[in-house]
Amino acid sequence: IPCGIFSFNTNLTVNNAKFENILTFTNPMGPAPQYWNGCAILQRSSNAPYAFGILPYEGISQNVTFQNCNTGIGLIRSHAKIYDIGFKEVRVGIFGFDMRFCSVNIGNNVIELARLAGITLNFVDFVNNISLNNNRISVLSSSQSNLGINVSAFAPNNTVNSSIFMDKNRIEVLNGQAGIFLRNLQKAQVIENRVTRHALTINIPWFNINY
Repeated sequence: IPCGIFSFNTNLTVNNAKFENILTFTNPMGPAPQYWNGCAILQRSSNAPYAFGILPYEGISQNVTFQNCNTGIGLIRSHAKIYDIGFKEVRVGIFGFDMRFCSVNIGNNVIELARLAGITLNFVDFVNNISLNNNRISVLSSSQSNLGINVSAFAPNNTVNSSIFMDKNRIEVLNGQAGIFLRNLQKAQVIENRVTRHALTINIPWFNINY
């Protein structure tokens, strides 16, 4: 299955869906192709941001899950509201690129056993606002390049008018990793997050790994 959903210049909401074993998509357009290779949902806007959302529908849980995908959700210059969904054994749970003028709200998600990163937002220069709250993330690999949450801008002055807020995220990583990595941000607020680093034999209530 090359790609679950590819949405271009479209306002998209997804409910009641399951994405599994999506590993072979190669996107010829745009930057960072390694993240779009095997992307379950790819939402892309060419100019002004379009909106993407996974939200409860009329009070009913949206029941959206991702398992064994390269990237669960990929965003290129798109607004996003992503709440209450599950990712398991993905390379990257949520990856955003070129988020200028976007509003990004990601909360109450569970990303288990990610192989590279839980949430990565790159080139957030001139983003309107980012809110990451109450997400539960575990990252499997012990590589030093792997991260729980990564939010990065190209230049620090480019986020001077942006609101970037992270609170109550719970992150579990193996030795050699960073739980939260921030680069070139102004006014970022990181409040009441918990990061736990483990040795290569770990026993956590919501996942168990032995090497």
